[in-house]
Amino acid sequence: MSQDEITAKLPDIEQFSELGEYLNLPVRTYSTGMLMRLGFAVATTIDPDILVLDEGLSAGDARFAESARRRVETLIKRTNILIVASHSDVLIKQMCNRVLLLDHGNVVADGPPDQVIEKYHEMVAQAAANPPPPPVQLALPVT
Repeated sequence: MSQDEITAKLPDIEQFSELGEYLNLPVRTYSTGMLMRLGFAVATTIDPDILVLDEGLSAGDARFAESARRRVETLIKRTNILIVASHSDVLIKQMCNRVLLLDHGNVVADGPPDQVIEKYHEMVAQAAANPPPPPVQLALPVT
């Protein structure tokens, strides 16, 4: 972004982060929650072609979390491609029209949400019925 584009986004970042006069303090003095608010505000001012979201995205107290949810929804509308990393059936069905199921980085299913979610649950059930052997522990002699 150009300096003018960055400057134009500052009021939105200031307003959304709700950090008020704390924005003038060094970032090293921020609490984890303050850093999260500022980072979230900055990250959601962009207009990406491809947006990658992790279901673990969470944000502060209940009021801020609701604002964050609405902001993510508007961000999603501004993007061309959305990639969501999730184990949540509900989230996947709400947000996706195509799902890839990965197992150790390999694509094992690709298709509509209901079909791939069913495959996922089959794999989880199979793994529960056939747990892997425990890892081998090596003991080295003390010399």
